[in-house]
Amino acid sequence: METNQKLLVLANGFLAALAARGVTHIATDNIAFEGPFLSAWRKWQPTVQSPEVLPKIEFGAVNQPRNIIFRVDRSTSPFKNFRSEGINRTPHNSTPEEFLEDWCSELPISDWLSLADLFLLEVEARNTRPADRS
Repeated sequence: METNQKLLVLANGFLAALAARGVTHIATDNIAFEGPFLSAWRKWQPTVQSPEVLPKIEFGAVNQPRNIIFRVDRSTSPFKNFRSEGINRTPHNSTPEEFLEDWCSELPISDWLSLADLFLLEVEARNTRPADRS
């Protein structure tokens, strides 16, 4: 699988898992998205940890977290308009879980949900931290 294909599978799996968790919008600016996503990515333990399935994601590299967003924007993904229209709750007229099973079968549904959960925990943790007033 080529890098762009891996990024699209990752984007679709991640966004469908967020939809399954009831999320309709996420902040996609660099600071609000990249920090929480990268923290979640580092903690995530998918059952398949193969470079043939998942791209390498890191700051300062070719595949930075924002590339996930850019890749889905430039695709035929049912999530391609998520930044302007919100996360599609019925991708390809299916539930998010059905979409994950049919379109993101490289990993089990539980793995995708785990990534979404870790991301949401990171977002919540960052949003509840007291502001630095120094």
